[in-house]
Amino acid sequence: MRSRLRALFEGARAGTGTPRGFAARVLAALLLVGVLPTLVVGVAGFLTVSTHLTASARAALQASGRHYGQAVAQRLEQSQQGLRALGREVLAGRSLDGSAMLADRMEALFVIDDAGSVRQLAGGLPRPALVERLRTSRAQLAWDGDRPAHVALLHRMGDGRRLVAIPRAETLWGDVDTLPYGMQGCALAARSLAPLHCPGAATREIVERLTGDMQPDGAHFEATAAGGESLAAASELFLGRFQTDQSWLIVATLPEDIALRAVRSFREFFPGLVLLVALCTTMLGLREVRRRTAALERLGAATERITRSDFGPDID
Repeated sequence: MRSRLRALFEGARAGTGTPRGFAARVLAALLLVGVLPTLVVGVAGFLTVSTHLTASARAALQASGRHYGQAVAQRLEQSQQGLRALGREVLAGRSLDGSAMLADRMEALFVIDDAGSVRQLAGGLPRPALVERLRTSRAQLAWDGDRPAHVALLHRMGDGRRLVAIPRAETLWGDVDTLPYGMQGCALAARSLAPLHCPGAATREIVERLTGDMQPDGAHFEATAAGGESLAAASELFLGRFQTDQSWLIVATLPEDIALRAVRSFREFFPGLVLLVALCTTMLGLREVRRRTAALERLGAATERITRSDFGPDID
């Protein structure tokens, strides 16, 4: 193929009136009309599909984060229902020692009266600042921003006292095995961006990226974790059902080599496919040019013999 192309280009340099010059012009027109649009369309398709696949990966990650947030909210509601059942037991004066609900799902349980007195029923008490906040809170949900953060559920009993429970971390946030492969969930207070639960995530970088960057439909950004670059998507989890005007930010992170696997696979094979199509088009065009101009070349050769007064062989 290289020798044929060289011959055509030499013919083009020799003169446009020669058969080879004519063949070179035909091949150039073929490349301009056939191969060049293929390359242009290939580049445009490459950029468009790459952008679409990246956007789809981000949207899927944000959907997974929202699903995780809904699961957390459901666990909170289940814990709140269990807390109401425990409240009835406390009002009746029954012992809670054999409560499976308390043993399996609650880290601490205590009662606060209006005077601020605290009666510990199970587990340890949280920090004094959180206890004081719980004493004056009108919501059914409260939390602090310390490490480790405590999330507390409140239930006002019939006698005016407040029964407070702190769910276990696995009860509230779930097991990592319930998340999509490689994904990690991080929860932060929406107003203060105080981390509530961020196992293995780049918490400081997430907070920096979210500061002033949160949009009504969420935020997308890159984060650097211990395992390398990751995609992150944030969505807001509203907690109005727990009589509070505050909300949480649920940030889902996923390593780029997992999130963008489809994008990388496409980028690996598509350019080669476009070049293969362009090469096949060029080879077929060269073949057709050679076949169509063969008779013209024989005619030119016969004409040259006639000019030399060589009338021997006939023209085929």
